[in-house]
Amino acid sequence: MPVCEEQRCDEAVFPLAIGILDQFLATCNIKKEQLQLVACVCLLLASKSRQCNHFSLELLSWYTDNSVSPQSLRTWELAILSQLNWDINVITANDFVDFILVRSANQSYNQGNKYSQIVRRHAVTFVALCSTEPRFVGWKPSLIAASAIYTAMKGMRREDTKLATGLAEMACVSVDQLMSISASIDQVISTEVGVVEQQTADSPHARNVGISATVAAKKAAATSCGYEAATSRVPMDSQDILV
Repeated sequence: MPVCEEQRCDEAVFPLAIGILDQFLATCNIKKEQLQLVACVCLLLASKSRQCNHFSLELLSWYTDNSVSPQSLRTWELAILSQLNWDINVITANDFVDFILVRSANQSYNQGNKYSQIVRRHAVTFVALCSTEPRFVGWKPSLIAASAIYTAMKGMRREDTKLATGLAEMACVSVDQLMSISASIDQVISTEVGVVEQQTADSPHARNVGISATVAAKKAAATSCGYEAATSRVPMDSQDILV
């Protein structure tokens, strides 16, 4: 994730890379020392699939301190594509966010609506967070997306029972499932915020030298309450933070 943040990748790249990695590992066993190599290749494939300017082999090799060579990346790229039958269009929760927001009966979503844009940014950040947590593996992408949106709405103090019911219906899940995943997202956010606060307490200069952009973004999204706070200068997306 830090690589995607630093290179300001499209928001869909990281979740797709995780999806490709999961799909590959489900069909093929690899050695522990090959995991970084495979992860780099998945990131390469995701960037090629979702954005015009994809990662170069040399750049990915540099991020691994040259422990992975460009030639190895090229070789494994073909190997992974062959193993997956060239099907890397993995459906991720990120693909459902806009779909659900547009069709939400309780929130008129449009590009000019600042509140809707903030909810979307938070939801996308939560989706990326879910991609890194084992507890969310196996859940439907639509459920993760709906739960992320609901969690974002709660953070904006716009919680609504009808909204939860509508989101659950669109994701074809029960309201209890939606609430359960949303609660899990809240728990992960609380844990991450605690890590940030501990790092700040341990190091008075932590804010100046730079805390993890990912964690800082999660804290910004988690602690924003109300429209006024959300429209302040606090960054609302991991890609808004320059490391």
